[in-house]
Amino acid sequence: MIELLIVIAITGILVSAIMLGLGEAQKKAQRSSFKNETSSAISGFSIACLSGPLAQPSDTKYTSWESFTINNCGIGSSSGKFLITAISKNDSIDCTAIINENGVRYVGTWCN
Repeated sequence: MIELLIVIAITGILVSAIMLGLGEAQKKAQRSSFKNETSSAISGFSIACLSGPLAQPSDTKYTSWESFTINNCGIGSSSGKFLITAISKNDSIDCTAIINENGVRYVGTWCN
């Protein structure tokens, strides 16, 4: 009977260690998906910017588009300039994407 309790205790410890590792892997996967979604949006924003003001995408799974600070698309000599801030929809991932016509920069403790 004692041997059975020891086996159950060891199994419980191993399962909890595995679950903790899976949680970290899931967070890394979500961070990677957020970065992929924001970096791949640059080309779409650049193309859309040629014809007029940008609109926030509504079909993104991992990204919350927070603000469109500079949106000079389709307006005279400053045409093609935009500055967009996006955050992850997962609150536990502290990562902000700052996107402009030249690329994306990530800031936050969970961005690396």
